[in-house]
Amino acid sequence: MTSYTPDDDMLTIAEVSDLFRETGQKASETTLNRWIAKHNVRVQREGRGPRLVSYTEMLQVHRDEVAKRDE
Repeated sequence: MTSYTPDDDMLTIAEVSDLFRETGQKASETTLNRWIAKHNVRVQREGRGPRLVSYTEMLQVHRDEVAKRDE
């Protein structure tokens, strides 16, 4: 995945889950956490704040996982 991610692409896992729900191809926070580990998605955290991930990276992971599920 990319080594540079603009700040406005970084979302919490809950926000990513909410956006995927709107597509009709929902993914729970638990599922997203599993995908993050499986696909080695970079996670950022400032202090005790929420974990942030690149929405662009998660879109790619979501595409791949949904395609596998639909095979």
